[in-house]
Amino acid sequence: MVEHTRPTNTGQRTSRARPLALVATVVLCGLAAAGAVTRARAADREQAAEQRSADGIEMIQLRSELRRVHLAETNLLMLQLIDGVEDVAPDGELDARLETARDERSSARERAVNRLAEIIGHGGSTAAEALFLRDLLTSDGLADVREADPSVLFDTGRAAARDSRPPVEQSTEEELALYDLMRTDAAGAQVFNDAMDAAYTLLQPEPPELMADYVSGSEPYIRSEGGYLGPDETQPLLDSYVYDQTAATPLPEVAVVSDRIVASRLWTYDQWIVSWQDGTPGPAPLGLDELDDEVTSVQADLRRIIDPRLASALDVHRAAADRAHQYELQWWAAAVLLGAAALVALIVLAISRWRAVHRQVARSATDPLTGVGNRHQLDRQVATDLANPVYGWHLVAAIDMDRFKMINDTWGHQVGDRVLVEVARRLSAVVDGWRGSAAGIAGQVVRMGGDEFLLALHAKPSCVSNSTTSASRASGWPAAIPRATRATNGCSSCTASAWRSRRARSSWTTWCGPPTSRRTRRRRSGRATWWIAAGASPTRPAAHRPSTAPSTDPAIEGSPVDTQLLRQLS
Repeated sequence: MVEHTRPTNTGQRTSRARPLALVATVVLCGLAAAGAVTRARAADREQAAEQRSADGIEMIQLRSELRRVHLAETNLLMLQLIDGVEDVAPDGELDARLETARDERSSARERAVNRLAEIIGHGGSTAAEALFLRDLLTSDGLADVREADPSVLFDTGRAAARDSRPPVEQSTEEELALYDLMRTDAAGAQVFNDAMDAAYTLLQPEPPELMADYVSGSEPYIRSEGGYLGPDETQPLLDSYVYDQTAATPLPEVAVVSDRIVASRLWTYDQWIVSWQDGTPGPAPLGLDELDDEVTSVQADLRRIIDPRLASALDVHRAAADRAHQYELQWWAAAVLLGAAALVALIVLAISRWRAVHRQVARSATDPLTGVGNRHQLDRQVATDLANPVYGWHLVAAIDMDRFKMINDTWGHQVGDRVLVEVARRLSAVVDGWRGSAAGIAGQVVRMGGDEFLLALHAKPSCVSNSTTSASRASGWPAAIPRATRATNGCSSCTASAWRSRRARSSWTTWCGPPTSRRTRRRRSGRATWWIAAGASPTRPAAHRPSTAPSTDPAIEGSPVDTQLLRQLS
C-alpha cells in the first residue's frame, strides 16, 4: 500500500513572503533614500551658510589689509616730503621703507584680486561686495604703477575699508562685531596721517608734481576736520572716527585696543591736531621721529590683537563649511546606495513577479499529475508549431491506454496514477530523444485527460530523409525519425492512432478526440496492434490497412508506427 503524505503550504508561504519582503525592502530603501536626500540638502544649505559667513569674514580681512598698505604708503610719501625740510630719519631709511611699502601694496592687491574672484564664484550677498572691491582695485589705476599718487592711495584705502558694506540687517552679529573691531586696526596710522598734514601746513615744503594735488588739501582739512580719536582720554574710541559700534555686543578685543591706545601718547597728539580747528596751536607734543616710532609700535600691537581674532573666526567657519560639505557628500552617497538598493530590489521584485507569472502560466499548461502538457498547451504550443511555416512535416499521434480501468479497479487509483506518470515519462523520453537526434525537430507530449495522451512531432525540410526507396520518396519523412512497420507487443496496454502530413493543418483537432472509425483499434486476446491512419487532410480520412507493407497510394501516404516507438510506449 502506497502512503501519501499530507501536502504542506510551506512553499506557498515562502513564495508569498518573498515578494512581501522585496516590497518592504523597496519601500524602506526608498524612504531611507528620500531621508538621505533631505539630509544632504540640509547639509548643502548649512555648507552654503557657513561658506557665506567665511566669505564675509574674509572680506573684512581683505578690507583691513588693503586700507593698511595704502595708508602706510601714503604716510611714507608725506614723511619723505617732510624729511626734505626737517631731518626725521637717517639718510636712505625712508627710501627703503617706501620701497618695502610699495612691494607690500602690490602683493596685497594681487592677493586680494585672486581671493575676491573666488568669493564672487561662491555667489550670495557677499559676491556683490567682493565684486565692488575687485572693481575698485582694477579701476583705480594703481595695478601696474610703482610710484603712485598719494591722493589715489588714500582714496582707495578709505573706500576699501568702508564702502559697499552689506546692510546691517543682512549681516550676522558676528560679522558686525568683527567689522567694528577691524576699523580700529589703523588708529595709529590715521593719527600719523593727520600729523603729516599738520607738519606740511607748518613747514610748507615744495611738493613734487605727483603729490601736489594731495598736499593742496592738507591745510583745509587740518583746520576743519582734523582728529580721529574721541574726546575722552580714558575711552579714546568712544565718539571717534576710528570706532563706530554697530554690533549689539562688542568683542572683548575692542577694550584691549582701547587700553593700548590709552597707554600710548596717540591721544595726546590727536588732541593737539584737534586744536588746529581753533587756530594755530602751540608746539607739537612729540617730534615726528618720536611719533613715527610710537605709531609703529602701536600698529604692531593692534595687529597682534586683531589679526588672530579675524583668522580664528575665519578658520571656524571654513572648518564648519568643510564638515557640512563632507556630510553632504556622505548623505548623497547614502542616498545613491539606498536608491540603488531600492532599484535592485524593485528589479528583483519584477523578475520574481515575472517568474511567478511564468510559473503560473506554465502550471496552467502542465498536467499536475504527470508533468506533461495539458489541453492549454495543446491550444498554445502544438497549434503554434503546426501553423509554423518553418516546419514542413508533422506527426500527431493520439494514444489511448487499454484496460486502464481494470488497473484502477484492481490495484486502486494510486497505482493507476503511477502508471499514468510512467507512461508520460516514457513518452517524454521518446520526444526528448527525437528532439536531440537532429536540429530542426520539435515535439510535445500532452495528456488529453484520463488515460488519453497526444504526441506531436514537427520537423524542418532539411531533416527529410534522402532515402531512394519508393516508400521514402512517397512519404518524405524526416531522416531523424525512424520509419515504421506494423508491430505488436504482448505487454502493451495502449492503442495509438496518428496523422502525419507535409504541411500544417488548420483543422487538426479532429484527430485529438476519443478513438473513432478514423483511428482504428484492434484487440487480440490481450495483444494490442498499433496502426497509423494517415491522410492528406482531416476531412479526408485515410484507409486502414492491417498490413506490414507500406502503402503506395499517394492519396493515403501512410505507414504503420515504428516498432521501436511501440516498445518504448509499452
